[in-house]
Amino acid sequence: MNRYTRVSEWTNERGTVYLDLICEDGKVWEDGFELECLAGVVNTDGQMIIEFLSTGYEDSGQLYGPPEKCYPPEGSDERTLDKVSVETVYDTIRLTPKQANIIFDIYETDVYEADLDCD
Repeated sequence: MNRYTRVSEWTNERGTVYLDLICEDGKVWEDGFELECLAGVVNTDGQMIIEFLSTGYEDSGQLYGPPEKCYPPEGSDERTLDKVSVETVYDTIRLTPKQANIIFDIYETDVYEADLDCD
């Protein structure tokens, strides 16, 4: 690497996704999508909180100079589930690992688009 290349790395940086839940007629909804895995678990409106960890790197690449030293920007970002909970006005419900994994799979795009909670 030369002095013009910027590489940043991170390990286990926290991130959070917040989603509003609506309970109606024994069903749980998020933005018009029914979450069957939460039926019977959540009985009142609340906020679902998906917490995850991110490990990765970003390399800004080398875009100028001699061709043999140039390469495009690259990076990697692996996000893994930490926990999922639902906060209501009455209590906080922590989902089981099975339920949390289902939610993580459903909202994987939201998780990868979320900013990290870095200071």
